[in-house]
Amino acid sequence: MPTMLSIETGVNFLGSSTSWDLVLITEHKDRASLDVYQEDSLHAEVKAVLGKLESERAVVDYES
Repeated sequence: MPTMLSIETGVNFLGSSTSWDLVLITEHKDRASLDVYQEDSLHAEVKAVLGKLESERAVVDYES
């Protein structure tokens, strides 16, 4: 995706009841780039697939 600077995924090894199983971290130049990513058709396809597999999810968007 052209507006994405980086993407990283990780599987949690801790396995505690207070932790999540999987993380997806994407980095974007600015909020406008994040908005483009959110509306991208490939992103929508991935969300549709993962949505069928997830029981819960949490999202955090922040600026650094």
